[in-house]
Amino acid sequence: MQKVVIIISVIIAVIAGVIWYVFSQTDTVIKQQVEQQGTYYLGTKVSLGKAELSLTDGRLALTQLAVQNPQGFSQNNALSLQNIVLDLGTPRGKAYVVDQFAINVPEILYETDSATGSNLLTIRNYLQSKLPQSNTAKTPTQSEQPMVIIDNIVIADTRLRLDFSKLPVDQLGIDKTVYEITLPSFTVGTIGQPNGIPADQIAAAVTDALLAEVIIVAKLEAKKAAKDAVKEKLKEEMDKQKGKLKDKMKEKLKALVGG
Repeated sequence: MQKVVIIISVIIAVIAGVIWYVFSQTDTVIKQQVEQQGTYYLGTKVSLGKAELSLTDGRLALTQLAVQNPQGFSQNNALSLQNIVLDLGTPRGKAYVVDQFAINVPEILYETDSATGSNLLTIRNYLQSKLPQSNTAKTPTQSEQPMVIIDNIVIADTRLRLDFSKLPVDQLGIDKTVYEITLPSFTVGTIGQPNGIPADQIAAAVTDALLAEVIIVAKLEAKKAAKDAVKEKLKEEMDKQKGKLKDKMKEKLKALVGG
């Protein structure tokens, strides 16, 4: 489950990474950049309710961040977060430092069908199409990327929602197609030590790798939920058969001894 926590934090770091470009700008500019860059890298609409930057307190707060499901899936959000707070620290060399990256009540939807796979895989595939080739030379813009170090990540009350409504689970006799799992709060270690990670690399390579992990975790949870549902269905059928056998035995006993 800790992998899920890391993934969520880095996905948000991806979208928030652009903040360093506009750190001296207004809250409105930060909000616009988060939405524009997030949509560009993830291939689906990213929206942010509000951004509040306090230079005196060294704090940045993002409220109501949502990543919409990709095309072909439901109109629900693939990822949504109520509140994200970044407590900024003292720069180390050329790197910006985030002392603590707190994410409150993240919600992840893992929606799947037999034709297209899953919503998270679709997002990841799009992100991979935006990744630079490993042999691509750095451009002047890339060399000027600000470096970022995140010292500590705290994620509270992660909610994972599994939706199998588009799968033919009725063939297995399963009626329930939506499962919700709440994960405990976690504290995660550093990202970007010792010299920091370029903001655009956080937005691409790190998120891509960790999205792969969340898909693995979601699949494991999905298999577990399906197995549990099948076991419960089998138990119900066995109980019915036991009941029928018990009734037959009563009838036979009644025939033997008389009514």
